[in-house]
This record gives sequence, structure tokens and C-alpha cells, in this order.
Amino acid sequence: MFPIHNLSGKVIGFGGRKLTTQDNAPKYINTPESELYQKSKILYGISQARKAIRAEDHCLLVEGYTDVVSMHQGGVENVVASSGTALTVDQIKLIKKFTENIIILYDGDSAGVKAALRGLDMVLEAGMNLKMVLLPDNEDPDSYIRKEGAEKFKSFVEHNASDFILFKSKLILEEVKNDPVKKSELIGEIIESISKIPDPIRRSLYIKECSALLKVQEQLVINEVQKKKRKEFYDKQKLNTNEKEIIEQVVHREAVEEVFQTDATSPMYACEREICRLLLEKGGDVIADSEHHLVHYVFENLEDTVLKHPLYQVLYQHVKSLYKENTVLDLKYYLHHENEEIRKAAEEVTTYQYDLANWNNRDKDVQLPKWNENYSRDIIQAVARYKILLVTEMIEQNQVQLKIAEEEKNEEAVMLGLKMNMYLTKLRKELAKAAEVV
Repeated sequence: MFPIHNLSGKVIGFGGRKLTTQDNAPKYINTPESELYQKSKILYGISQARKAIRAEDHCLLVEGYTDVVSMHQGGVENVVASSGTALTVDQIKLIKKFTENIIILYDGDSAGVKAALRGLDMVLEAGMNLKMVLLPDNEDPDSYIRKEGAEKFKSFVEHNASDFILFKSKLILEEVKNDPVKKSELIGEIIESISKIPDPIRRSLYIKECSALLKVQEQLVINEVQKKKRKEFYDKQKLNTNEKEIIEQVVHREAVEEVFQTDATSPMYACEREICRLLLEKGGDVIADSEHHLVHYVFENLEDTVLKHPLYQVLYQHVKSLYKENTVLDLKYYLHHENEEIRKAAEEVTTYQYDLANWNNRDKDVQLPKWNENYSRDIIQAVARYKILLVTEMIEQNQVQLKIAEEEKNEEAVMLGLKMNMYLTKLRKELAKAAEVV
């Protein structure tokens, strides 16, 4: 019998392993599900492993109870089991409390590896890093750690952990060989996985690596990933078929793209400068009435936003990459950075503050930022103002779409445009309240 503990260490259920050799009996019998015990929301061993997971900054995921017990006894404690079920969203969230890195261990002779891979895209969707390890033939985590011990086990995992998408790609190549039909179908699976990655930079790197590995043109992979992302957007917005077709037509109109041309003195750039300045000067400071640092507030609120100004975007992404590694550096680091673009951007955003005299005259909805010591207020307002500007661009784009629809007498497109205009206008008003812009 295996007691199953919740995160705080209290026993909430049991798993029983059969002792007989009856073929028609299940191998394990678990406590029936209740409000207290829900198998999809708990990981076996999580209470005992949480400290080790934090310390090692990765979580080893195995299949069974005995694997977890043997690995703990052998000296490897950052391990949990999904107890025979496919990994769920709730279980992923549980792991993410302690680390963003998951390494899944598969038996060397596991026949179900390919099938199991199909259910792991949700890990990527959660923004986590996922690696796979295949143990030697005829070995499982239980037998391998008993035979080799903790040090050799850890060394094997370290040297054999493969990135999930690249692992999946190589596995596909071995399976399809020279069959073009199978290769086409399975490449679709890879593209599906890549499209789940929320970080655009990581997504771009995977596209480049996988297109080379699979010998497919990079642009084709980019196009397919974009299609997947648009489909995901449509599904979330619950748009009907006609609305989807209208948006697809608009996406390819060059006239719409002209709306997004932004000159160097625009409010958009000025707002981006303010956000970058505060990240560099106050990034490690805690926001007032909050437990979070300023960098956390910015990247949580702007998520996957790409800055319009190319120089500021280089700086912004560099700060973001350090933040993901739990590192926040001071202004001096950026002003003396070895990368010329980062150094130049840092100099510009921190010396530009007195050159914004005409900003208020350019956009009545966005006021000139006040350069004061209240950085908590400054960053909240700057982020809200930036969102207002992004929504304003969307409204302008929508107006172009609406005008085209009216000229073409496309009633469905007109109705969609009016509906979108109402939604965006309402959103801008809500953001204006947050920025204290009336």
C-alpha cells in the first residue's frame, strides 16, 4: 500500500499494488475519487520532493509509485509520479510552483513513448521547459538507480536529457524514414508543438532548428505555425466561419499594414522608452502595495508584446531573458554592456527624458509621463498608456477594415467591424481609468 500525500503532507488517499498473478485483475487499485482526493490534481511524492525540486531547479517525472520510492531511497529526491495517468494541466501548475523545468524519464523498452508525446504540448503551452530521457534497454528508474546509484543516475540524466521538440523530431524521422505521406502528417505534429510555445523568441529558434532537422523550408514552417496560432485565436474568440474568412482576407491586405507605420517621435516610442528606463533604473524594486518587483509587473502585464522600436526591443528582450533566469541587474551593467546595441539603447532611454515636450500635442488620449520618484505609479501608468496605444492602433486598423467592407457592401464584414469597434473602444476606456487618463 502506498499512502498518497497532498502538497502540505497530509494523507488523502492510497494506492494498492496487487500481490497475485491474476491476469484479469488491475495492477493498481486507488482510493475512489472524492472532493479530497482527485488523481488528476495531485502528484505522488510532491510533498517530499518540493524542497529538492526547488534546490535542483528541475523536476524528474516518472510513471509509478515504486520508481519514486526507490529513487528517494537511492538519493535522488526531486522526483514525482503521475501515477499512471497522462500529465494534466493541474499537475503542471503544481510543478510550476517550484520550477519551470521538467525532465520525463521513460523506460528503455517503453513501447508507448510516441503515444505519450502527443499529450505533452500543454507543458510547452504553460511556458515550461521540457526534456526527455530514455533509460537503457530493459531498465526503468527503479532498477537503474538500484544498479548504478545516485551519482551515475544523475550523470546519465544530465548527459542524455533531450529537448522535447528535438527529441520528438528525431523520433519521427526514425519512424517515417522515406515515406512522404507519413512524414507530412508527423511534421504537422511538430508544428503543433512549436505553436504552443508562448515566447516568440524561443518559438523562432525551434522553427529554425526543426526546419533544418526535418529538411523543410523555414518559411513553410513559419507559415504553418502562424496558421495554428490564428486557429487558436479563432477558437478562443469563438468566431464563426464567416468571421474567420473576413479576418483572413484582411490579414493579407497591404493597405491595412500602412496603419502600423510609426515614426521615431511617436507617443508609442516615447512610452517604450519610459518602460525601458524604469526597467533599467528600478527593475529590482518592489511595486508599492505589492509583493512583486517592477520587472515582474512589466513582463506579466505585457506578456509576449514585441516593442515597435527595434533598438528598444533588443534591450527589452535582454532584460526579459535575465528576468526568466531570476536575475535583475542595475543600470551600470547595461551602460557598460559589451553588446553595442544594448549599450546604445540603455544610454538613449536614460538620457531622453527631457526631450518629450511635444508629446501631449500628438495624442490627446496619452499624457506626457511625469518624471518623478514615484516609480510604482510611473510604471503602472506607463504600461497602461502603452496598452492604450496598442488598442488605438487596433481601432485604426479596424476602421480601415470597416471602410473597405462598406465600399464592398459586405454586410457581414461591416457588422463584425462595428462589433469589434465597440469592444476595442470599451477596452480603451478601461485602460484609461488605470492610467488615470480621462
